[in-house]
Amino acid sequence: MERPVVEGEIPSIIYDAECAFCRRWASRFKKWGGGADRIELLPLQDERAVAMTGKSVAELERAMHLVQPDSTVFEGANAVREILRYTAWGWLPRALFRLPGAMLLADRVYSWVALRRRRIGCDGEHCIASMDSPAKKE
Repeated sequence: MERPVVEGEIPSIIYDAECAFCRRWASRFKKWGGGADRIELLPLQDERAVAMTGKSVAELERAMHLVQPDSTVFEGANAVREILRYTAWGWLPRALFRLPGAMLLADRVYSWVALRRRRIGCDGEHCIASMDSPAKKE
C-alpha cells in the first residue's frame, strides 16, 4: 500500500545544478508538484544532499534522487515514479509504471539519458567544459 502524501511534509528532489537538462526537469517537477510549498529542490552540490542521502557526491551525480519526508530515498526512474505522486495528474504515468516490464524499460531509458544529459541539455560553455572534464566524463 502506498504511503499517502501528508500535508506539511515536503520531499526533496536532489539534482545536478551544474546540468541545464537536470535544472530544467527539476524545475518542471517542482512546478507540476505545486511549487515551493510542496517540493524542495536541492542541488547535489549542497552539503545537505550528502547528509540527507548518506551517499557520496559521485553517487548522487549518477541520477536524480528523491528524499521523502520519512527519509526514504529513491533514485533514477524510481525517483521519477515517486515524484509523480506529488503532481495532480501523476496517477496516469504511475499506472503505466505498474505494467509488466515498465520499470525495467524506465530504468534503461533513464540510464541512457542520464549518461548523455550534459549533451542533451547543454546550455553553453559550462556544459561543454564539464563534458571535457575528466571528473565529469559520461
